[in-house]
Amino acid sequence: EQLSRSPAWRTRQAVSCVLPLLVSTCRTVESRERAAELISPLVVDPVFEVRKTSSYCICRAAACDFMEMSGEPTLDGEPVQDMGRMWLDAVVLPQLESMRTSSKFNDRIISLHMIATLLSERLIGEDDVRCDILLHIALTLAGDRVPNVRLALARALFEITPLILHKRNDQAIIYQDIELVVQHLSADKDRDASYFGSLIAQ
Repeated sequence: EQLSRSPAWRTRQAVSCVLPLLVSTCRTVESRERAAELISPLVVDPVFEVRKTSSYCICRAAACDFMEMSGEPTLDGEPVQDMGRMWLDAVVLPQLESMRTSSKFNDRIISLHMIATLLSERLIGEDDVRCDILLHIALTLAGDRVPNVRLALARALFEITPLILHKRNDQAIIYQDIELVVQHLSADKDRDASYFGSLIAQ
């Protein structure tokens, strides 16, 4: 815990890197809560490299492989196979939503990195209702006043759109919303955001 508050940003970054392994050893709700308390401040660290690494690792922690313990209960009676989902619902998604609505544009950018990680690395599958929820959350930032946030959205959509298009249903509202946002980004005043928007449109 002291290392997570180190004045050396590379040390704080290193702490975040061990989170997935740490969570994989968590056998009680209390231990998961302590892990969450350790990583949460690092996701909003003043140094971008720490924020980005921490946001990635807090998402990756949900992918901990519990297959070796299949059928074995946790110390507090929770099914082991549900622990990854619990980490997503109890830690990752609330953190993401908090950052998405933050007044700090860097936090909003990190929320988009988190969404891209969750979807591109299949931590949340396209059949999961939370996939559409995450896409809706991302699309709400299409009109952000900060160009870098819109650029982050364009990059995120560029990364994840190919992964969900194979299940495309043109009647689904989410795909209609994505198309509208892509059109909006393609015409963005920011050249970089417009560039990625145009790539998606192709």
